[in-house]
Amino acid sequence: MKTRIFAILLVVLLNVMHVAAEQVLLTQQMANEAKNTLVIDRDYTLGGKTVTLPKKCRIIVKEGGRLDNGTIRGKQSQIMAERDLTFIGKSLRIEGSWRQEEIWDDWFEFDNSKTFVSNLLIDNMLALCDDFTDNHIHLQRGRTYYVELPYKGRSDVAELISFHMESGKKMRHYEEFFGEGYEYLHVFTIPSNTRLTIEGRLQLLPNYMGVYFLFYENDKRNITIDGGGEIWGDNSNHLMSKPLTKEGYRGEWGFLFMCLRCHDFTFRDVTIAEAFGDCIYYSGSFLPEDTGERWGSGLVMDNVKVLRARRNGVTLSARDCLIRDCHFEGNGMVNGTLPKAGIDFESDYIAKYPTELGNRDVVMENCTFANNGRDMSAANNNLASYGRLATTIRNCHFGNKIHISWGHWLRFENCTFNGFVGDYDKPVDAKNAIKNTQFINCVINGMPDIVRQRQDWNNLFQQCQFND
Repeated sequence: MKTRIFAILLVVLLNVMHVAAEQVLLTQQMANEAKNTLVIDRDYTLGGKTVTLPKKCRIIVKEGGRLDNGTIRGKQSQIMAERDLTFIGKSLRIEGSWRQEEIWDDWFEFDNSKTFVSNLLIDNMLALCDDFTDNHIHLQRGRTYYVELPYKGRSDVAELISFHMESGKKMRHYEEFFGEGYEYLHVFTIPSNTRLTIEGRLQLLPNYMGVYFLFYENDKRNITIDGGGEIWGDNSNHLMSKPLTKEGYRGEWGFLFMCLRCHDFTFRDVTIAEAFGDCIYYSGSFLPEDTGERWGSGLVMDNVKVLRARRNGVTLSARDCLIRDCHFEGNGMVNGTLPKAGIDFESDYIAKYPTELGNRDVVMENCTFANNGRDMSAANNNLASYGRLATTIRNCHFGNKIHISWGHWLRFENCTFNGFVGDYDKPVDAKNAIKNTQFINCVINGMPDIVRQRQDWNNLFQQCQFND
């Protein structure tokens, strides 16, 4: 018996030695000597070290080629490989600058189990992109990429931000989380000029943080998310054991897409779901460190499903935006926190930056809503002083109440309503006024009398049916 066990161990050892013998160490000297072209035609290990490529060096990958165990740093570099060739190991990190137009997930070793965390894989894909090249990342059908918030430290990070006192209560400035010093709460950033085609699913694993940003985008342009796939947060499975503050507040700032002063950002034919805060937050910037143009513009949402966010499905404060043929469901209903809206046309800090924040030339049309806390909210859509139409909403059926008090400069065409509420679900009254709003050819259930009676509120009703 002992002889047999010894023989088996000897065979295993010889196999390991054989595999190790097949690996070739890729050194910095070899990269330097490659100059313009580095051919990868065998199994290379970097030996845990960093190898920097010569400027504009191309990596040509052939059958049997592989890179692993270290860091490869590009200098305006490029990879040339067949799309279905797997050659990037699980322990290889990609850094530096690259000029890679097409990036295929087949290139990367992958494990479909929940125990395989794909952060490095996704980081490597994004590292092959840059802000100045038209990049296209392909995540294929049938794969689920489990990713995590890398930060594992204290949960009560709200104790680190500033606050002011109001009526004896500590009012924390949670917007500080969106700016400098809290990069450890970011998971990924998509470079400008990138198209991310996701046919499978990107799934954030449960975490205990009341604030995180799966994709944090500041001053990014020309980004498209498409492909028919899904991007999911952790709202239903969020770990509630550790609060964001010492008082026990759990937080509501877990955003899947946090976009500040971005331009030409498109979501098409995808599902965005289960954020612990908002699925999409798209706004101009109110951060003190951001200078120059603060506004955001050009959000397009086309045939997007937005599901079960803790706070809002979408929060929008930008210019020249189009939301069409989208479906909003279950937002604000799982661990919900106000505004609990399918979509919220709200401009935080518009009083401070009145000419740069606020919605302008925004259109939402042909959208459906189901089982949201509020189907829509629009407090501070823009200021009363803006003076002209800001947001037009067409052909939408609101099955639940909406909140548009102090929304200003909204126009509804061919819409159906089922009730209105003021701030914090208070009645619509002189303190929660609906002003500067147009209703054209709408079916309106539950319109408060005061909205139609107050001529000084400057509302317009044309060809509307009222069912009070």
